[in-house]
Amino acid sequence: MIRLLLALLCTVGLAAGDAAAIPDLPKAIDGAPVLHQGRVKPLAVAAREIILGITGREGLPKDAGMDLRPAAVVASMLADGGRWRGVHLLPVAFAPARELLGLDDDHRWLSVDEAASYRPRFVALDQRRARERDSGVLDPMSPAEAAVLELGDRWALAEEILAGGGLHLLPLVDGPASADWLVASATAAAPWAGEVQAARGDRRRILDLWLTPAEVRSGAGLTGWPGAPRLAPATAWLDSLRTGQGADAATAVWAETLYAAAAGRAEVQHQLGIWDDRQATADLIAVEMAYYQWRPFTWSWVIAAGALVAAAFALRAGAGPAARRWAWWLLLAAAVAAALGLAARTVIGGMGAVTNLYETLVFVGFVCALLGLVFGWKGSPLYLVAGATGATLCALIGDAIPPEQGRALGPLMPVLRNRFWLWTHVKIIVASYAAFLLAWVIGNIVLVRAWRQRRPVAAAEAQICYRCIQVGLVLLIAGTLLGGAWAAESWGRFWGWDPKEVFALVAILVYLIPLHLRYAGVVGPTGIAAWSVLGFLSVVMSWYGVNFLLGAGLHAYAFGSGGQQIVLPLCALQVLWTAWLLAQVPKKTSSAAP
Repeated sequence: MIRLLLALLCTVGLAAGDAAAIPDLPKAIDGAPVLHQGRVKPLAVAAREIILGITGREGLPKDAGMDLRPAAVVASMLADGGRWRGVHLLPVAFAPARELLGLDDDHRWLSVDEAASYRPRFVALDQRRARERDSGVLDPMSPAEAAVLELGDRWALAEEILAGGGLHLLPLVDGPASADWLVASATAAAPWAGEVQAARGDRRRILDLWLTPAEVRSGAGLTGWPGAPRLAPATAWLDSLRTGQGADAATAVWAETLYAAAAGRAEVQHQLGIWDDRQATADLIAVEMAYYQWRPFTWSWVIAAGALVAAAFALRAGAGPAARRWAWWLLLAAAVAAALGLAARTVIGGMGAVTNLYETLVFVGFVCALLGLVFGWKGSPLYLVAGATGATLCALIGDAIPPEQGRALGPLMPVLRNRFWLWTHVKIIVASYAAFLLAWVIGNIVLVRAWRQRRPVAAAEAQICYRCIQVGLVLLIAGTLLGGAWAAESWGRFWGWDPKEVFALVAILVYLIPLHLRYAGVVGPTGIAAWSVLGFLSVVMSWYGVNFLLGAGLHAYAFGSGGQQIVLPLCALQVLWTAWLLAQVPKKTSSAAP
């Protein structure tokens, strides 16, 4: 009966018998601290990322008879993985991939056991990918092969989780006295002892050694380890997850034990001078839980959308000051929500970086709101409209893009672990995008107004675009120079014509041209507005194109893929729309006020 019911929930395709039944686990396990992908985080957060990696979705469908929240599902997988091997968790949605695997259209989801029969094919494709990566010789896969390789990655992750791996529960280092301890007397009873022995003398790897759930259960024979008493709370916690009995108390005891161990690791880190950003306290876990539950960036774009409506009313002829006040205060509330989200990510991650697409989007939205507030305090309502539009678009797109584009917090690459350069070079560069985004929004608005009113763009309107471009240029030039200084420190040269560097220079030149031509009288108000719009394409290339289209250069930490089917047509549409508007707007100059 459960199999039939869940099979009908085809939104995810979860289908299994009673073997997948999950005990009724308390909410307390959501905040249980675990080490996942290099960072201590709440189990609920790690579980969401794991389920996304296995199923392609952030959660399983709700069913009245089962507790399918992410933490409960992953806890059940870790505690008793055998019950999940027959569950249809792995998506095969791409028809050519099903054809390549010999599956009919009814097999859109596979269980872990079913996918295991395709292991030789997964291995062959993975080796092909490794050869391409190591040799640098391109060996492109067909879309079907790429989809099968992705299925293999999902299967490997599921196998790891169901075998009691993927998450880590206990650190092997207790405190200063055990900094050099790496002895396991019962090697046969501890399957991870070989790795421990291999790491002898390598202090960086000492701080990387944590126990997985499977290792905790098999560690009863380990003697000589000063932290052995911590095995009992961890084992009791796993047992409570399997049975559903006493999980509240077991979670509290185990979490307290882990926090004490983490404090010892922090002391070891300090003494050895090794960077380790994976410490966790109850306060940090609480901050991260609040961050994911309250979703401040979602609230930010919702409130900013309200500010946009109020600002649009303020632009109307004869509109009173009330609409403008409402727009300003709503935009302030949106900026506060974004600031709280950024502050939470900074506290959780420790650095406050903007090193992936998601973080740059939400940061640009925040800066757009700030610029709109500052310029719109006494200036034109156009600033409020542009600030609210930028804040809404950026945070909304951030909510819509796939989670793997940076929504999940992760450890930074070693080259990025420099607070000074992250808070100067990176944030200043990204802040310049916000100023150019404001100019883009305002340029589109004033061009449409000029077309509808059958007049050229007014000088005062062009001045608003000009002011935003000035701010953006100052920030972009300063950020590029600071980036050169960082490059000299990290790579031994100030400038190397890296693609990211090249397109930062291109964007600077693109925006410098109209500013100089304006003084020469070559570009008038309408030209400034059009340049504000079309010049933003250089920012799109620097911001998105270098990372997601070219995918080359030393800035490899920012690379990604996808989205070109949306971004490129939108850019082409913007060019065509601007050209059409320019053809309709009268050429006669005007100094009329907006």
